[in-house]
Amino acid sequence: PSPAPSPAPPDDPDDDDEHRSLSSAVALVGTCEKMCPRSEVVQRDKESDVKLLERPSSTVFPKGWTIEDTCVKRFRRSAAAYKLNIPELVRPPRVLERTTSYMEEYVMSRDLQGEDD
Repeated sequence: PSPAPSPAPPDDPDDDDEHRSLSSAVALVGTCEKMCPRSEVVQRDKESDVKLLERPSSTVFPKGWTIEDTCVKRFRRSAAAYKLNIPELVRPPRVLERTTSYMEEYVMSRDLQGEDD
């Protein structure tokens, strides 16, 4: 048998968590059924960080829609203080498709008209 490979030197950049093999990756199944997780909607509303195109408007959206129906999850990179591997914060493909359709139907035409902040 061939000898076992020697361990990587401690300062080898390929030996850290960011460079693991794809074969050791775990599939993440998103469970968030909304376009934006409720926790993010609440936080953004509290911080007055809901953009104009996400605010419910009776002239644009169906009657009864709330901020939870119109907010879209923001893009974020994983960081020490913000983990992306929480299923409740990840949308499954069918929700991503619904979000894309929503943006095409309700957001893009308003944005082209200059309605943005």
